[in-house]
Amino acid sequence: MTLKLSLYALGAISFSFSTPLAAALTNSEVADLVASKYDAPTNGWCQGRSGQNPDKFQIINNFSSNADSVRVCYEYCEPFQASLGYVGMLVRRIEKGASCACYFNHGTLPSSSLNPPGSLTPYTAGTSIGPVTGSGESADHSCYPISDYNDQARQAIYNTANETSADYFEVALHNETLQVIREAEVEYDQNENVPGQTPIEFDNHSDITMTGNTWTAYVLPKAVDIEEDTILEFSFTLTQEPDAGFVAVCLDEDTEEYGDNGVCFVLKSTQGWLKDYVNVPAQTSIGSTSEQRIPIGDMFTGSVNYIAFIQDSDGADRSVGQSTISGIKLSNVEDETLQISMGSHTERSVFSNSYISNNQVS
Repeated sequence: MTLKLSLYALGAISFSFSTPLAAALTNSEVADLVASKYDAPTNGWCQGRSGQNPDKFQIINNFSSNADSVRVCYEYCEPFQASLGYVGMLVRRIEKGASCACYFNHGTLPSSSLNPPGSLTPYTAGTSIGPVTGSGESADHSCYPISDYNDQARQAIYNTANETSADYFEVALHNETLQVIREAEVEYDQNENVPGQTPIEFDNHSDITMTGNTWTAYVLPKAVDIEEDTILEFSFTLTQEPDAGFVAVCLDEDTEEYGDNGVCFVLKSTQGWLKDYVNVPAQTSIGSTSEQRIPIGDMFTGSVNYIAFIQDSDGADRSVGQSTISGIKLSNVEDETLQISMGSHTERSVFSNSYISNNQVS
């Protein structure tokens, strides 16, 4: 009787453990999922394009075979793949101490209560914002960047935001209007913002007001193509100059200040000519409003995901400076309306020759 009960118990135990194992993904199945959701791996720890470290969740010694490493790490990070700010995962081979890590933009690491069981203390001292890549040559560390980083971020923001929120500004784009919501706000570049700074204000879904030092970008609801005949238009009002700084508006593929995948236009500077930006021909005086019509397509073409507003105020009082950008519009103007006859040659009617193009540099 005792023997029969023991055999029955063993059978029950065997059944209870075999069911989840049968339902688990195989290494081959996970390899296909990884190929569809992540870019090809690069050697080294995951870092930002300029070498910054991202925030992360990490676990060590959680697999005993390199053959299982990608599957185990995929399953470890899978709960976060659709999270705002998730940028990729690390797989570290057993030769260097088996480990998995899930990486996030600085400031977007989920609550520590979501740190998977058995993990190390969450790392929150990172500064990286944007896509990641492997940081070295070590084949024992593989960085898997999430595919379509910008689309992932966009979906995480706009699919989960409260549709009834009134806190947004509009960008007129050809024959449609984009609503850029507060939840789409991210830091532009790194380490330029300061504690306690005044948030950007939206008014009438049209006016964007900056007070004091701010470097802020917004993920656009969709990628926007800047073409050769694209014009950027808006009104700019200067209420108070920034101290030892400048005011600029940028359209960019990412949130890095420099690079050839975006362009910034300086509207007012109190520190002279800025060589790594495009300085508009006539700067605005205090207490006045200027109408800007910038031939952006003459200086940059490509797809952008962010619109950024910079009011750099580096004096002793970082709260100095106030300006407003209103009525942002992007449109394409047909070639024949962009050109006017000037004797034997033609020039753009928006006077693109008066802009000095100092494109962003790597």
